[in-house]
Amino acid sequence: WFGQRDLWDIPRGDLVVFLHQQRPLGGGRSITMVLDTLPLRFNKGRVDGIMKGWFLRRVVRRSAHILTISDFSRASIRRDLGADAESVTVVPIPIDKQAAARVLGHREAGEVRNEAIYIGAFLPHKNLQRLLEAFGASRFRAQGGRLVLVGGRDRAGPFGASLTAEQRQWVEIVGR
Repeated sequence: WFGQRDLWDIPRGDLVVFLHQQRPLGGGRSITMVLDTLPLRFNKGRVDGIMKGWFLRRVVRRSAHILTISDFSRASIRRDLGADAESVTVVPIPIDKQAAARVLGHREAGEVRNEAIYIGAFLPHKNLQRLLEAFGASRFRAQGGRLVLVGGRDRAGPFGASLTAEQRQWVEIVGR
């Protein structure tokens, strides 16, 4: 329902900020974080794609301003959803230097595992097949690196069953 069930839970305010594009369409003035337009290209079929396009264009029209995370996303939002140039602002993902320093300290003090980790849903639009192909061809993998996938519903789900025998040697799937 693209967040519509929460329509009556929108707090009253002069300006409401939604941190994701799956938001209720009601309420007053708003600012919305639109991460990307991938739902337009990766969906369950023609009708699903049309509905997602309708919804995301409506989000852009109802929002006083759009925030996004990259110049590429900004261009996609303008092209795919018809947003005006001045109505979309890029807010880059910040880097927490203190957290990075703590991670480096842990790395120096402990065992370093040769692993790359993906955390997220195992959904078609996440392009995990491409991740497997790229990782399998990487220098990191050739030097013994492993890929840990975290976030699927279970370890033996359809995605896990699709792994080749070779991929099973260097891929570990961890459930939620």
